[in-house]
Amino acid sequence: MNQNIVMLVGRIANKPQLKTYTKKDKSEGYRCFFRLAVTRLMDRGVKREDQRCSFIPIVAWGEAAKRHAQYLDVGTEVTIAGELIVDANRNEDGTFAADFFNVQARDIQYGQPSLKNATLETVQRRQKTLTDRIEEIQAGMATGSEVPAGAVAPGVNPFTKDGEAPVA
Repeated sequence: MNQNIVMLVGRIANKPQLKTYTKKDKSEGYRCFFRLAVTRLMDRGVKREDQRCSFIPIVAWGEAAKRHAQYLDVGTEVTIAGELIVDANRNEDGTFAADFFNVQARDIQYGQPSLKNATLETVQRRQKTLTDRIEEIQAGMATGSEVPAGAVAPGVNPFTKDGEAPVA
């Protein structure tokens, strides 16, 4: 059995570009191109300034491509599942001039956005969210409860009305 499955985790290296094309049925189709910066596996244990990245071209198709172009930005962490596509240009004499490849994304999961180019308001909003969550957890710990506010208490079934025991 042959399988072509690629899983990548990295950060968006350039602004995603949305392009349109005309399908055979004369309807409009979409594709989104960007590069993903992925730290090389052999460089994971070295100092950050000594690490090297591979910049892998990614393409997404269809309605998902429109969403990715709208919501993804430089520095956003993503996990991509897809397949590796490799093509080659041929010279007139039949020899190969150049190989080129990309990963055709089937699924893109969004992670944490980068704060590198974030506005002050964005940083403050993220800080407030984290601070509020920490205070919520600390308040639960101060009352002797191990369960943070808003969480389901141990032994309570969250799928029944008012946490009652399910009827057998």
